[in-house]
Amino acid sequence: EAIFPVNLKGQSSGINAEYGVDILKRTCLLKGWVKPVFQRLSSGVLTLVVNGETFTLKKGAMQLGEEAKVDSRTEKQQLALQVLHELGAVPEHVETRTLYNDDCPGIPQGKLHMWVDIFPFGDQIPPPISIRPREPQKYTLRCIIYNTEDVILEDTNIMGEQMSDIYVKTYL
Repeated sequence: EAIFPVNLKGQSSGINAEYGVDILKRTCLLKGWVKPVFQRLSSGVLTLVVNGETFTLKKGAMQLGEEAKVDSRTEKQQLALQVLHELGAVPEHVETRTLYNDDCPGIPQGKLHMWVDIFPFGDQIPPPISIRPREPQKYTLRCIIYNTEDVILEDTNIMGEQMSDIYVKTYL
């Protein structure tokens, strides 16, 4: 049974199926730190020692219903995610999904990065962030082309010089 919701079947199976403890172990390895160590104190409080610092699970971090059973695996995962966040190793949890098009099966067409904000019941919810694209502004761009190469000159002006109208397309 997975501690965090992960799709085990279908098109998005196995995506981001890493636990907080695994991410923390990999982060310690990459930073050259000693492997993280979980310890349960005589008072029953779970602690985690990472790079010489001791962390305990903050009050309210485990917001499960009263009837929910808190096992040590869930507690370890929550503590590992809390430590990752406090150390700045994982500032936000960002889900990533690869986008596909039916016209080109099997060829990725881009990636979608998303996150979910979960707020405690009864708290003031901040207003949503506008992701609407900026309104386009109209500009007039005039350019003069003094010299060209490999352009076929098909017209003759009134002075007898060879010339050609050139269509230029550009993006800013």
